[in-house]
Amino acid sequence: MAKHPQAGGSGQSYGQHFLFDPSILSRMADGARIGPADAVLEIGPGLGTLTKVLAQRAQRVAAVEIDKKLIASLRSNLAAYDNVQVVNEDVLKTDLAVLWRESLGGKPFKVVANLPYYVTTAIVQMLLGCGLPLLSVTVMIQKEVAQKIMIAPGQKGCCALSALVHYYAQPRILFPVPAGAFSPPPKVDSAVLHLEMLPEPRFQVCRRDSMHEMIRCAFAMRRKTMKNNLCATYGLSAEHAERILAEAGVPAGARGESLTLEQLAALCNAVARGAEDKGE
Repeated sequence: MAKHPQAGGSGQSYGQHFLFDPSILSRMADGARIGPADAVLEIGPGLGTLTKVLAQRAQRVAAVEIDKKLIASLRSNLAAYDNVQVVNEDVLKTDLAVLWRESLGGKPFKVVANLPYYVTTAIVQMLLGCGLPLLSVTVMIQKEVAQKIMIAPGQKGCCALSALVHYYAQPRILFPVPAGAFSPPPKVDSAVLHLEMLPEPRFQVCRRDSMHEMIRCAFAMRRKTMKNNLCATYGLSAEHAERILAEAGVPAGARGESLTLEQLAALCNAVARGAEDKGE
């Protein structure tokens, strides 16, 4: 049985829904295109059912599990696989670069995970911004979140996570997973989402983290105009914000959720040039 994420925070914060359909695990590995030369980072292996599928296909697997209570069973269940390393850590608090070098051999890698719903955004953001040679991310997440991520920047309903995903990757929903596939069933359906990382981000900006900051700025206050958001985020005067928008070719009254990635990148670079002009 594979541990499945649950919606929620405290209490059962690690989630205790178990997948009893092994065909779904094989489909996840198929969708991630795991082969004999691959290094795989698995987040949240639970009792190791998906880990076994990955270990049978990959060169090496680093399985990062936060729940101390599962580690003994996990290591016992995986004892036959000498290409698996179990790591008892919180992936959001670990040094991913160190983990990559020590457990994945410092080679390009793929991520496969059943993510707890309440940390989906944080983990995906971390992976996208890690700066390591990440090839792809294949995750089982809440179906509604997967559908939201598919909405491209500039389209109605886009969110900050979707904008960040589209900046770094090509997202695709592989297949839905009904709540009834788990015991006990969670309150929502899931979906397996595949992110194929692009060789380079879609648009070049002055610094990797500057696009992250601009996306946060754009979606910080949805009812406010981008002018107001720029002032609040970067401490600009109204006049300076208007000049930045004009330079980037963005209408003064535009709201952040209406902007394309190209416009957000243009704003990044305009803000950076403005800071250089001021000698910051």
